[in-house]
Amino acid sequence: MKNVKEDWQQVQLGALGKWCGGGTPDRSIVEYWSNGKIPWVSPKDMSTIYVTCSEESISEKAVKESSTKIVPADSILVVVRSGILKKKLPVALACVDVAINQDMKALPPSKGHDSKYIMNSLLFNSHKILKACSKTGTTVESINSAALMKFQISVPPLKEQNKIAVILSAWDRAIEQTRKLIEAMTKLKKALMQQLLTGEIRFPEFGDIDFTEMELRDFLTPTERPVQRPDSAYRALGIRSHGKGTFERSIDDPDSVMMDTLFEVKKDDLIVNITFGWEGAIAIVNKSDEGALVSHRFPTFVFKKDVAIPEYFRHVIVAKIFIHELGLISPGGAGRNRVLSKKAFLKIKVQMPTVPEQKRIANVLNALDKEVMLLDSYVVMLQRQKTGLMQKLLTGKIRVKV
Repeated sequence: MKNVKEDWQQVQLGALGKWCGGGTPDRSIVEYWSNGKIPWVSPKDMSTIYVTCSEESISEKAVKESSTKIVPADSILVVVRSGILKKKLPVALACVDVAINQDMKALPPSKGHDSKYIMNSLLFNSHKILKACSKTGTTVESINSAALMKFQISVPPLKEQNKIAVILSAWDRAIEQTRKLIEAMTKLKKALMQQLLTGEIRFPEFGDIDFTEMELRDFLTPTERPVQRPDSAYRALGIRSHGKGTFERSIDDPDSVMMDTLFEVKKDDLIVNITFGWEGAIAIVNKSDEGALVSHRFPTFVFKKDVAIPEYFRHVIVAKIFIHELGLISPGGAGRNRVLSKKAFLKIKVQMPTVPEQKRIANVLNALDKEVMLLDSYVVMLQRQKTGLMQKLLTGKIRVKV
């Protein structure tokens, strides 16, 4: 067996080929941007490692008359200036001819190098690249181009590059296909939710029973469970905006909390953050959250379960129309300085089916949510498997037969 390093080379990125930058055509010139067919890639388009399209496109006239240029398909794309660099180094492969903006660098395919192998090597070394090539130290917002060009990666012979790229691409395809399935199921759930919650689609056994218009106060009861602020560390509950549920954090220093009285939450409470209610900061409390504490800015409500059940209402509160209503009852100044009216909250009107139909609707929507969660977990597993393969294949710890 060959020595794992005898035919591998340490190659500087600048020696892999001729890197190029991009630019932004003049936005005041309509002909550059209207009806353009050339994808114009910027950091916001780098959410996938295979770029096939972009949010914006430009015309051939824009390319000819501006600092941007066409980057051929199979080129490696790297973000070199963006706030996202604080978290990660976006790297991708252009699957079609594209143009790029000034915050990007591109490496067109070069002889003797497999673009997919180089892309994966950059992804594998992304944390090292950020550390070695950052212009601003710990707050990374741009990459030093000279340092980037000097960064070295391990490069095996071309045939081995090809074989490694094929293996890793199999995982990429599985991840991409699963993500597309997640996207399709999420869209299906949103459409089905709209139809079920409005009565546009009914189950046959409930078709003769009309929805009833109710105000929230018809089935929600404001409930406070005051407790003295603990002397030791305690669990505090928060609510994510945009209907994304609750989260917990530990308050290790209770003296840092100004309020003497807090409030306990329990499973199935409906809870809203009056400061960010307009932004969809509303949730149903989970079993795991029970016993956590909140301030007076998080009013809680208990369901009259013979009229409305939490399992059903969990879907109502994330519907666009409901979040719109929260915005209407949250007056205030510009930006985020808005406070929800608790009195007006209880007067919000909703169309409610009977409890048996609520259960059927909740079961259908919950099943779709569960499928998406399982697929999300599958993507995480695939990503971990690929990371493990990269660790072995891109360092020569395991050699492939060519």
